[in-house]
Amino acid sequence: MDTSFQNPVLNRSWLALHRREPSALKVLVVEDDKTQWPLWESILKSCSRDVEIDWETTQSGAECLLRHAFQMNRHYSLVISDIFLEGEGNGVDLWTHYGEAADNFIFVSGLSLSKVDAMINMHFGTPLYLKKPLSPSVCKEMIKSLCFKGDGYE
Repeated sequence: MDTSFQNPVLNRSWLALHRREPSALKVLVVEDDKTQWPLWESILKSCSRDVEIDWETTQSGAECLLRHAFQMNRHYSLVISDIFLEGEGNGVDLWTHYGEAADNFIFVSGLSLSKVDAMINMHFGTPLYLKKPLSPSVCKEMIKSLCFKGDGYE
């Protein structure tokens, strides 16, 4: 008679292999204020132990990363973009041109929601929005609900 299921060591091993951990998270953070980067890193690492974060400060740099990810078939699970960026272009331009290259897109800004809505061409729908100053707990819950549907976070 097989008694392996009664062995606590084997049971822990089986549970470790079959526990449903959140899947890998590939994120592009587009933020020209580099003092915000450690906050985003902390928030994202609290959402998933397996997170790959790319950083960019400009719209053009972010577009290059999105095009490359698309060409390599390694799309981003999430793009988090400030609306106002250094250089030419902004987060709205990035989303308008490349929003479909990522599974999810979140805008971040100190602007009111009504001002953000006025900047966005509503024909494309509206991405989610987080107002600065950021609340890490709100950010974490939004990211989990977007990126880990079906992983026990619904």
